[in-house]
Amino acid sequence: MRIFYIFLFGLSITSLSSQDIHYSQFYNSHSFVNPTFFSIQSHDHTLQLQRRSQWYTVTTPFSTTSFTYGGKNIYKGFSAAISSLNDITGDSRLSTSAALISISNKVSINKGVILYGIQTSFYQQSINYANLFFLQDEPLKTQSLSFLDLSLGLSYQNFIDLENSFLLGFSAYHINKPNQSFSQNNTFLLPVKFIYYTSLARKINSKNILTPSVFYSSQKEAREFIIGCHLNHIINNEIQITTSIFNRYNDALIFAIGLINKNIKFEASYDVNTSSLRNASNSVGAVEFSISYGWNKNKKNNKEEQIICPKYL
Repeated sequence: MRIFYIFLFGLSITSLSSQDIHYSQFYNSHSFVNPTFFSIQSHDHTLQLQRRSQWYTVTTPFSTTSFTYGGKNIYKGFSAAISSLNDITGDSRLSTSAALISISNKVSINKGVILYGIQTSFYQQSINYANLFFLQDEPLKTQSLSFLDLSLGLSYQNFIDLENSFLLGFSAYHINKPNQSFSQNNTFLLPVKFIYYTSLARKINSKNILTPSVFYSSQKEAREFIIGCHLNHIINNEIQITTSIFNRYNDALIFAIGLINKNIKFEASYDVNTSSLRNASNSVGAVEFSISYGWNKNKKNNKEEQIICPKYL
């Protein structure tokens, strides 16, 4: 029976390998969720490292690492970010490296802001055929390829009052549908990926901020639906403890804990596999962590800084 589940797992890898990378801490990965979120990040400048490793109990681990710099309002209201990505998957050691550049701006409207942004990316992929076996000859023309990618983002943030804020975002990735095929005879156009995201930050008392969130993405036949909430517990003016629980529908429960100390935030999360693959994986999903450092260019005293919201943006 275990062999059967491993076989199913292998089929799922074949299907997922053509889809995008994803983080369980989606709220920390603006470059891969919505480029407009850099315009409303907690600090003027942020450096972040994010790392994910999954399926290490079943097959060769899949690992994803990204490094990001984001700058808010760096020139005439425009925000910008640059990210690097390295993703390695499975026995083929399919490697994806990328440089992503995001630019966004915002327009104030009543108590809220409308944000719009664009992201241009350069991807390079390589594959190692040494550990792969084919039932028939495959006309594989190359072991590497590269392509440009274009994405757009739109979002709306509303400041309900001094203790509550609402965020709604929509983004579309790979709108130019770049070719991702290594074969001479086949063309694989990377499907457009649509992402919807919403959250409500509510200060429930002087020490606690609750933020329920919903994330949904669709990319061809692939769907991802995540729902859950964060709780930020305020220890003092410099220290917060964050806890989160999310459910990725038909896939995993996600538990996260983090610490915010002055300008530094560290968060670790763990996926408990709840899908049909849990018998092969022993319910082990993925381990992920992110660490960020943020700073401001000067002290501000405006309406936006008075809004009390969790520091996950």
